[in-house]
Formats: sequence, C-alpha cells, structure tokens
Amino acid sequence: MKSPTISESLVVVAGSGQARSTITRLSEAFSRLFVMGRRPVLLRDLDSWQPTVISPFLAAHARGLLPLFVMAGNAVWRDLGETPFPVRMQDCTRALAGIELVSIIPPDGDLTPLMLAMMEAISQVADQTGILVNELGPLIERAPGAEWVGAKLAMVPRPAAEVPS
Repeated sequence: MKSPTISESLVVVAGSGQARSTITRLSEAFSRLFVMGRRPVLLRDLDSWQPTVISPFLAAHARGLLPLFVMAGNAVWRDLGETPFPVRMQDCTRALAGIELVSIIPPDGDLTPLMLAMMEAISQVADQTGILVNELGPLIERAPGAEWVGAKLAMVPRPAAEVPS
C-alpha cells in the first residue's frame, strides 16, 4: 500500500473551522502589513497597463490577491530547499483572480515561515510606486500547483471593486 504524501495526510476540509481560522489569521496579518507598509498594492489592467490600487482588505482576502501571494511565498520557500506548505485552492468566479484560497496547513500550526517567504516575494516585486502584483508571475509559475492555475496567472483585466462575501 502506498504511503500518503505530506499534502494527502494533512488535508483540512475546505470550510472547516481550522482552515477558516488559519486563512483568517493570514489575511488579517497581511491586511495590517499592507496598511502599515504604506505602499499601495497595484494590479495592472492587462489591456491598458494602467495600475489600479487594490485595497489592503481585498489584497489580503482569500478571494482577493491572497492566493497569489501565498503561491509566490510557497515558491520562495521551495527555492530555499524547504518542503512547500500544503495549500488548497479552488476555482471561484467571484474571486478577483478567479481562485479562492481554501486551506493552508502550516507545520506545527506555525505560519511564520510562509509569512516570511510571502514578505520576501512581495519585496521582490515592490518599488517606490507600490507592490506590483503582476510581477509575481515568474514566482507563481514556480509554485507548487501553478500548473493548476494555468491561464489564471494572467489574472483578471479589471479588478472588481470588492469581493462578495
């Protein structure tokens, strides 16, 4: 009998209290980080290439840009030779990037390594004007599960005003 992989053995049911709690903690931390960092989160329109400022809440929301930041952070973490965090995402037509973050399983419940890797990914795409989300593409392409995201890596051309609950 085949032994389960790490991600198979640590799957949290989507919508479970543990999954929601983990994502909420991560979302709140990054929302505060975006506010305190005083650099706007920018998403460029793919047609005009004009940047749109994304609110810190939307940037850090599970249906906002948080899935992209998590994927980029997971790529940085793997680039350091570490085992990527088991992450589950799903298609969501109401999500800004077309995907929703459903669960993350931090080893021993510690999100710190992933958060630090996410902050490193963000620093790689930040400049004086802000955090350039479109520039995360090369990192996201190296992330575990990037093949699933596929065409969604280009993101949506025009960001929605807010994420429906």
